[in-house]
Amino acid sequence: MQPNSTSCIIGVNLAYGIGSAIVLPNGLYYGVSGTSGEIGHIIVENHGSYCSCGNYGCIESIASGEAIARQARIAIANKIQTSIVEKCDGDLKKLEAKMVFDAAKEGDNLAESIVKKAADYIGKGLAIAINMLDPEQIILCGGLTLNGDFFIDMIKKAVSKYQMRYAGGNVKIVVGKSGLFATAIGGAWIVVNNIDFLSNN
Repeated sequence: MQPNSTSCIIGVNLAYGIGSAIVLPNGLYYGVSGTSGEIGHIIVENHGSYCSCGNYGCIESIASGEAIARQARIAIANKIQTSIVEKCDGDLKKLEAKMVFDAAKEGDNLAESIVKKAADYIGKGLAIAINMLDPEQIILCGGLTLNGDFFIDMIKKAVSKYQMRYAGGNVKIVVGKSGLFATAIGGAWIVVNNIDFLSNN
């Protein structure tokens, strides 16, 4: 989808980490220091898990693929019963977010609670972005989007719960077609479109 003269499109990567890119009619919006789009570092939980950015309770520290797997490991270490143990053959070092999603689809209570919490916080972050930027479209990509419609539907439900009632009514939330390669493709696009600048610096 190409941006028109008034549109704003947000691409959100849901994977090992969580980040986004803001596309305006004249191209990517980088911000003054080049750090725009850090939607994963919106704080949603006071006194929450430590985040690599130095804060606590960021969306990324709770809802990223790494965080989802970590929460499952901690729960299992605390003797909470879950079918996730079988999926990683009892080896917590092998535990991945996909195993948590698979267990959630099968009705595992722990897995469901972890996935629902992640979807809720991601939805809250998207709602904040909608309230601020009034985008035309939000495109989700990354490994977490490959875990089925049920997770995307949870995110959309959370967005509806948190966004302003008179904002974002027409925003479309869709899953991109680039899957795991979206970030790499985006990075390559930036390099190709800035080759003159890079060559001169």
